[in-house]
Amino acid sequence: QQYEYLEPACRKVLTTPEIFSIQRIVLTGCGDSHAAAMATRRIFEDLTGIPTEVVPAIELSRYYDERQLGFAPNNPLVIAVSNSGGIARVGEAIQRVVAHGAFALGVTGKPDSLLGRSASRILPLSIPPFESAPGTRSYLVSLTALLLLAIRFGEVRGRYTMDQTMYYRN
Repeated sequence: QQYEYLEPACRKVLTTPEIFSIQRIVLTGCGDSHAAAMATRRIFEDLTGIPTEVVPAIELSRYYDERQLGFAPNNPLVIAVSNSGGIARVGEAIQRVVAHGAFALGVTGKPDSLLGRSASRILPLSIPPFESAPGTRSYLVSLTALLLLAIRFGEVRGRYTMDQTMYYRN
């Protein structure tokens, strides 16, 4: 159900020139969102050919070397994942990286949250209500969104054929 929404949304969230300009990717989040970032880091590098790191939101918000932010227009691309978008550390991290010239993509279910208001662009998530299962649904939707973004970036950058792209998407 989420794939049907996320797949086209991930194809449209960044333009082709924006994707081509990415020189480095930083993935961040807290809790389950951080776990989704860690789970997809290697896939980002393999599918996109772009150096990718996972940085905890608290480190990005306070201690991350400012010289690593805004070193080129819209670089690095910082992808912040937070279903609620209201986690203070994630919002602070995005505010800081944007202030230093990085491009921030917020992946969140609440576009009007601190993350949503602070990011350069938003990929809205839609997590349907379901029986309580702490973090399970939000983790899986976040993981799916990150995987689809990696596939899209690699596709645009010519890392594989359209047939391979469709195989990865399915």
